[in-house]
Amino acid sequence: MVTGEIWRASWWLYHFLLLASMIVMVAGLIRQYASNRSLADAIRALYTSDPIERITGSISPSVKALMAATEQKDPYTAGHNFRVTMYALKLAEELQLRPDELRALAQGTIVHDVGKINIPDAILNKPGRLTPEERSVIELHPVSGYEMCRTLGFMQEELGIIRWHHEKWDGSGYPDRLRGEQIPLMARIVAVADVYDALTSNRAYRQAMSHREAMRFLKDWRGTHFDPGCVDAWVRLCERDASVYQYPSQVVTEEKTVPVL
Repeated sequence: MVTGEIWRASWWLYHFLLLASMIVMVAGLIRQYASNRSLADAIRALYTSDPIERITGSISPSVKALMAATEQKDPYTAGHNFRVTMYALKLAEELQLRPDELRALAQGTIVHDVGKINIPDAILNKPGRLTPEERSVIELHPVSGYEMCRTLGFMQEELGIIRWHHEKWDGSGYPDRLRGEQIPLMARIVAVADVYDALTSNRAYRQAMSHREAMRFLKDWRGTHFDPGCVDAWVRLCERDASVYQYPSQVVTEEKTVPVL
């Protein structure tokens, strides 16, 4: 830089790239600060490589409050939300979503089951099979969560995740019976991550499936329950890097939830 010749294009290109990189870094820092209102948290979120810190460092205080309320209601749901967010972010990266879309995905997915706060404990934690009436109560949680978050300033992409993560590719899901590409891509991504985690987690009414069994289920319901492209991307990703599905299940468990406040 010191000995360069200012009339050569390489000198100007170097300094242009240096300036551009500084602008991008400062812009990222400002965006992180705007959501967290903490300079220390903004800097940590900008540079951390830990996936849990990436999630907790990028979400807003209102989202953190909802996460805390969810954990108090049902520790399983809190751990489930974290694992699903980690799976969904990896899947979204595989599908080459933009950074702003990844941020919206994290914000919406981490509270995608927040509507379960309004479900009675006797139904939410029932150890046996649900009756049709109890199932209908459970199926109200996407709309309940949507209405709750709609008043808190969530973006449309985030609200779409909360409301439509139980829609199915063939139109047989709930609450709005959307089908195919009528379902927003982010909601289709979360649907795959959500079911994968549900299948590989222990619940009061059944034992967890193995990774192989859960992947077989996803493949069997590819094109009916799930977006084929999302399933294919998840299979490809897991085959390439086993830590994608191993790390979240090891770090975020029902006994060890993640502090968010």
